[in-house]
Amino acid sequence: MSNEVYNDYLYNEEQKKRYLKGLNENTYTTYLRVLKRASKLEKRLGKDLYNFNIHEIEDLLSYLAPKTLQSAHGSGSIIQSYIRWAISQDLRDDNLNPLDVLGGLDFYERFVDKTNKLLITDDELKDIVGDLDNYQDIVIPMALFEGIMGREYSELLNLTLEDINQREHTVLLKNELKNGEIETRTIKIREELTRYLVKAAEQQIYSQDNGNSRAKSPNVELVESPFIIRSVKRRATVNEKADKHLVLRRLKNIGIWKGLKHLSAINLRNSGMLYMARNLLNEVEPYNSLDRDKIITICQHYNIGKQSNDSEFYAYTRYTQDFLNEETIRKVYEIE
Repeated sequence: MSNEVYNDYLYNEEQKKRYLKGLNENTYTTYLRVLKRASKLEKRLGKDLYNFNIHEIEDLLSYLAPKTLQSAHGSGSIIQSYIRWAISQDLRDDNLNPLDVLGGLDFYERFVDKTNKLLITDDELKDIVGDLDNYQDIVIPMALFEGIMGREYSELLNLTLEDINQREHTVLLKNELKNGEIETRTIKIREELTRYLVKAAEQQIYSQDNGNSRAKSPNVELVESPFIIRSVKRRATVNEKADKHLVLRRLKNIGIWKGLKHLSAINLRNSGMLYMARNLLNEVEPYNSLDRDKIITICQHYNIGKQSNDSEFYAYTRYTQDFLNEETIRKVYEIE
């Protein structure tokens, strides 16, 4: 297919490159993605993004189809910044930036794509894993839902039977950081997940395609390894630890079997965070305030939202804006 289909080009490339010049790598990549996506609409309208009016900007934000409020606001901030730069360069036809007036969170809320189900309830998780043939498959969405994840799924992939306290229902987690160091922590899990992790560790034969395989050998042996999550023998050698692609592959298969297009590790983790928030609200009285302390407790359990080498959690506001709030709890759990 052509680059135009993927918007893999920049409209008015010279000006765009002038604007992008000097940005750090992460910022450059993020800004470039939004500007490339804008190119299709720019070409249709025959003008650069810096000359868009508010209605044309709204069309672009709708086209971007952000999945969260944070994403919608982030894309809008990039557009706003680009128009500001163009004004400073005397490129825009007037000196008015539409997003300087209409750039609040209420404005961006309308562009969040809510057509696909991203968050699931605890009961829906049970339905997803209820008829899976392999404990090796069952424990992956369940563990992610309860906060076992880590960088590149290392907390999940490093898990051994010895890390599970079957009496206390706790697990010792080992997260592999970018610098090679291992970060350890212990969290409480539900009794059901404890039991299934043990069964996954004991599983020796893997049933392909959830028991519906038409292959000559529909059942294959799992590799011998101390790790709970294991590859089949044809993919790995004895004692070899599985990699992140195994987790991604199994989640993708579960999504296909269940008709869940957006089943992902992040969505499962976020769903678990929302479930924990719901439970915390009910600890004192039904739907007590979901205050900052509760949000931080959730972030600590899921090991997210903190600066490296800093124990203070900073990103709780981002999660409350996106999904971790009472409104989303009431919507997902259908509470009047």
